Amino acid sequence: MENNKCYVARIGNINKIDGADRIRSADIMLNGIKQTQVVVGLDNKEGELVVYFDSNMCLSEQIMKDYPDITKYLAKAGRVKTIKLKNIISCGVIMELNKFLRYFDNDEKKMIKILKEGYSFTEINKIEICHKYTPPPARHGNGENRYKGKLKREPNRMIEGIFKFHFDTSNFLRNINKIKPDDLISISRKIHGTSMICSNSLTKRKLTLMDKILSRIGVKVEDKTYDYIYASRNTVKNARYMKDTDLNKNDLWISAGQKYFKDKLHKGETVYGEIVGYLPSGSMVQKGYDYGCKAGEYKVVVYRITMTNSDGYPVEYSWSAMKDRCKELQAPMVEEYYYGKAKDKYPEMVNILPTIEELNEFKEMIKDSLQNPNLIMTYPPYAIDEEKEIFIRSVNRKWSTKFVEQLKKDYLDKDCEDSLLSKKMPDEGIVIRREGLSIESYKLKSEKFLLQESKAKEEGIEDMEESEATNNTEEEATNEDNKR
Repeated sequence: MENNKCYVARIGNINKIDGADRIRSADIMLNGIKQTQVVVGLDNKEGELVVYFDSNMCLSEQIMKDYPDITKYLAKAGRVKTIKLKNIISCGVIMELNKFLRYFDNDEKKMIKILKEGYSFTEINKIEICHKYTPPPARHGNGENRYKGKLKREPNRMIEGIFKFHFDTSNFLRNINKIKPDDLISISRKIHGTSMICSNSLTKRKLTLMDKILSRIGVKVEDKTYDYIYASRNTVKNARYMKDTDLNKNDLWISAGQKYFKDKLHKGETVYGEIVGYLPSGSMVQKGYDYGCKAGEYKVVVYRITMTNSDGYPVEYSWSAMKDRCKELQAPMVEEYYYGKAKDKYPEMVNILPTIEELNEFKEMIKDSLQNPNLIMTYPPYAIDEEKEIFIRSVNRKWSTKFVEQLKKDYLDKDCEDSLLSKKMPDEGIVIRREGLSIESYKLKSEKFLLQESKAKEEGIEDMEESEATNNTEEEATNEDNKR
């Protein structure tokens, strides 16, 4: 399931709230797996299908106009809040399916056919329902001096398809079937900073006058060269030709890239990391989150490294290779909690998994289930791929549920103990990464962090990661420019 969309889920485990007569707590369930909890009304029922909006979303003006009562659960501009009521953290809002009937032209059969459990969306019949929250533009420049208008206009030197931004990390609770017991995984700390990228990337070479003359008379001239590219999460900072002396020394992303990686990366190597601590201006990268940095200091924490060839094909460094490379680069790596097979993380859960003998025993029964689907419920961990006509083993739902529950217990809703500040902020959560030729990463966030994050948005505290993208006004460093 994609991030930044609402989705259809079920209500489960409805419970009374002490001291509250009009509301109850309930779990948001997706395919039998608890996602989070919310506050619901007295009319909501166990097993009821609803549409869930998390605190990263804003409801559209159309929805708020059609259902004005829902605005009492929203912040400015329709942003969904994470709130705490009677010691219950409610991480989003729900809407009953019948409220969406009007957007299907009152065709109930069509609505039921589409709004099935797990379906995620942002619009219905071209009517906007919700969108990702985007903060208003910051009133200051995050401690960086912009160089727009100060330098001679130069052509873009980026080569299409070579430089890669980091992919969005999906929510693990919506994708637990992607992690299988035998998968090689890592579990690492998710930290609250701002993303940075440094790459020794293949770029267009600036041709001299002699190069241009030779090229015109048919002489082959090398028009590409490897050079350092610095970027935030979605903005290339030095997309155009710039001398090192002209690079903005107060730009956090360029400064961090030069400090840790300049003249150290192999050709084609790209490092992805998180910057934490303090900006050159003296303010914090993320308010309250210093991660052991003293005032005026910052550090880069690496979480991914790739090698990209001249055709733009990237190869991922394995977790162990990344650890070795970080030692060579003398760059800190994100804190590792676990590395190994998923099933070995909690050996006591091994009895949940089926044995080979059990697999063979039920093989014929499962084949028969193609004619009688009810039979498959006798032993749920298996399924048949009807198109390929082969027997496959699916993720054991019981193991996945226990795995998630234990991860939450071990790593979530804890404080940042490495902070030098007197007030301890909630740790953000963890990242589960599945190893392979192309890695897959999934995030699992603390509800205490989500509550803190929502309060910060309510108070207008700037989130550098989001506002930097919103404040993308550097003409020579836009993502669109990168595509040209």
